[in-house]
Amino acid sequence: MRRVSESFDRGRNSGGREPNRRFILVFEGYRTEVEYFKGVGRNRDYVGIPSSLVDVCVLSRLPQHSGHSDPFRLLDLLDGYMDLLRTGRYVPELFVNMFLSSIEPGTEYEATLAETAVSELRGISDTDGRIMDLPGAFDICNRLYSELLGPDRKITELDEPVDFIDGRDVVCVIIDRDRENRSSSKCGDFISRCNESGYLPFMTNPCFEMWLLLHFEEALHIDRKDLLSDRKEDGKRYTERMLDDILLRFDPDAGYDKTCLDFGRFMHRIDDAIYNEKMFCHDIKCIRSEVGSNIGSLMEMMRRRS
Repeated sequence: MRRVSESFDRGRNSGGREPNRRFILVFEGYRTEVEYFKGVGRNRDYVGIPSSLVDVCVLSRLPQHSGHSDPFRLLDLLDGYMDLLRTGRYVPELFVNMFLSSIEPGTEYEATLAETAVSELRGISDTDGRIMDLPGAFDICNRLYSELLGPDRKITELDEPVDFIDGRDVVCVIIDRDRENRSSSKCGDFISRCNESGYLPFMTNPCFEMWLLLHFEEALHIDRKDLLSDRKEDGKRYTERMLDDILLRFDPDAGYDKTCLDFGRFMHRIDDAIYNEKMFCHDIKCIRSEVGSNIGSLMEMMRRRS
């Protein structure tokens, strides 16, 4: 953790060696995808990526921004995060999101706190929209936090942003196709904006569970029309139900729970997932309309030594 008054440490692997390449992974969701790639990061040697660093970056923690979030809002926050890495200064929206990630999740007042805090933080920002008084920003958020939620405690530090090397490190944005909430053209605009900003776009159709299904040979035999429609029944999507069925065959007491992913059940099958992905659409341009994923290409990229 970095204290409010401390500056960023840009060093990495000093001593003349070429620094490890860092992958900064940004998601819409904050549960399944995050836990999966945290597992990848914790088990880099086992999954074959020891020469790369993996950083999971959760930029939007508000409940209304999970699941059906707008990918362009996510990109706005990512732009602010990259500006922070380069300048050491926060924009209000990013500061508030990172502040919220430091407090207990799930409160109904988070949205009110965020809206009010962003408005007040703009009052202590410069003409470029960056916060000028960082301790003052903490004072504002802590005051609102106390007024709305009651706990008499203060937050004086945020999760430390990673060090970033332009031209070597890679920023990846991972989203679901989410046909019910965004059009194909909107997905195309998302891809274009990522390319313009130097971010690598990754997509799963219909959702991240598709990538999880690809860890198992059974995925090759599931009807693709059913996968694409991903109908919800009894509160679960088709992909979730299929994944649940597969996992229960291995352990009758442990099906699929998207709120509590056990990465250990997937990590020894990543080679299978990469292979199986190639049996489906794996080109980002066609994933908008066809069942598939290009997460396997991300895994292969992370495995390359340079």
